[in-house]
This record gives sequence, structure tokens and C-alpha cells, in this order.
Amino acid sequence: MLLFFDIETAPVVQLNEMPLELRELWKERYCKDMPQSETHSSYFRKRAGLYAEFSKILCISLWYIVGTEIKIKTLMWAELDILKSFFKAIEWNTLAWYNIKRFDMPFICKRAVIRWMDSVPKEINNHWKKPWELECVDVMEIWKFGGWMTASLGVVCEVLDIQSPKGEIQWNNIWEFYFSKEFDIEKVKNYCEADVEATIKIYDKLKKVLL
Repeated sequence: MLLFFDIETAPVVQLNEMPLELRELWKERYCKDMPQSETHSSYFRKRAGLYAEFSKILCISLWYIVGTEIKIKTLMWAELDILKSFFKAIEWNTLAWYNIKRFDMPFICKRAVIRWMDSVPKEINNHWKKPWELECVDVMEIWKFGGWMTASLGVVCEVLDIQSPKGEIQWNNIWEFYFSKEFDIEKVKNYCEADVEATIKIYDKLKKVLL
């Protein structure tokens, strides 16, 4: 069974709430290219969601494809519960997503270790695996056609005339939204699900040409 999924992340805490040593390590390692117009706090809110060492998972949207039928389930709220439910859901499934190998899989594995989970399922743990042993479908790699140039999900949606997720929440402002008074996990869920839907449409279009 093919299982598409996406994760949405946000910093665990604000920069000024972090332990001093970890805060200084962030500034030393990740702020070298910070624009002069940014403050350390605002830059942290924008960038920390990319790093599992500083951020947590807000939700994971799962789309099971069984023949022509699609079943949708989104895991939300407590991160540890999200991880436990996700690990049960992915058993014996082939995982698929856009940039799954470089971001989503490693991020989830790191968060599981940080949360002191006992193990990480083989389906998502790529440690020690050779590239051809990775049992997943990375739609971004399919789009690369063996080349080295990458493109964002939004760009591929635009050039293939596929509607991409647009609205109050976007990938580059979700962390600001998380710390605002207007935060609503349902809006994050809807954005995450729309992301997966767009990726499936890209995959279907590529599949008609390649497979």
C-alpha cells in the first residue's frame, strides 16, 4: 500500500525561553547568514522549524492509496502520541512524499530519539541503508529526472498547473502563526492535508509519463 504523508513543525519554545547554552549554540551555528534586518528571535521563529533539534511536530497527515480509493487521517496535538500513532500506521506500507528522504524521514527519527522512544520502525529508519535500499517514493527525486537541480513543491505545482496550498498559512510563516494569538491547529491540519493532496496529483501526473 502506498502511504503519502506530510509533517508540519514549529519551534518547541521561543528563543528567549531556551537554555542559555543551547541558545548560544543556535546563534553560533545557524545565524551566520541572518539578514541585518532580522532579530535573533524573529529569525529563530522562521528557521528553527527546519531543525529537529529545536522544533517539534505539530501534525502528520496520512493519505492511504488503496487502488483508486484514498483514506485520509491526520494526527495532531501531543508530539509523543503523534509519533506512536504514526509508527503504527506506517507498518508494511511504502512511504511517499516530496523530499521525504532529506527532510521528513530524518526529522521524525530525530524527534523519536529526542522523545526517548524505544525504537524507530525500519520503514522510516534509513540509517546504514544504501540509496537503492530506501523503500520509499520521493516525488522530488522523480521530478529531478536523475539531475541535480531541485524545485520547491510550489514551483512544480505551478508549472504543472496543479493547485498548490494557498491561504493564511504557508510553509514560511507557519512558525509565526504557531506563536500568535490566532493559532488554530485545525488550520494547520487543513494546510498539511492540502499539501499532501497536491503532491499526490504531481505523482499521478509523473506516473502517467514514467511508469
